[in-house]
Amino acid sequence: MSTPEQTPLQAELVDAAPPPQPQSAQTTQQAVQALFQFAAGQMRAGVRSHEVERNLMARGLSAEGSHTIVVQLQDAFRKAAKKNMLVGVAWCVGGIVITAVTYQMAANNPGGGTYLVTWGPVIFGAIQFFRGLAEYFKH
Repeated sequence: MSTPEQTPLQAELVDAAPPPQPQSAQTTQQAVQALFQFAAGQMRAGVRSHEVERNLMARGLSAEGSHTIVVQLQDAFRKAAKKNMLVGVAWCVGGIVITAVTYQMAANNPGGGTYLVTWGPVIFGAIQFFRGLAEYFKH
């Protein structure tokens, strides 16, 4: 079922995809996307990597093709988790800096002053960081 423009993996993914619906022709890209979505859904649900690979093979994909999909998804999930951790750290540090700067300004004022305790961004940042950390180790 492969065409000259397809790589062997693309041809295999098309062959392993669910059969097309009678009224629509499924393209290679749609078949690949369907397999990635299937695997991503399983990984989000907590299915272990080797089980996801086995489930992809049960759909007709080779071991190599299944492994490739799982590795690419793991990389994508880890990249998203790192981004969540970085955003969390930025919020947390930003909140701490605002608190420290306004406190320092109030402390240096001869008549005293007021300062902001920005606990909201600090807590939000910590939650975001730990969510990202949990996602990172989950995948």
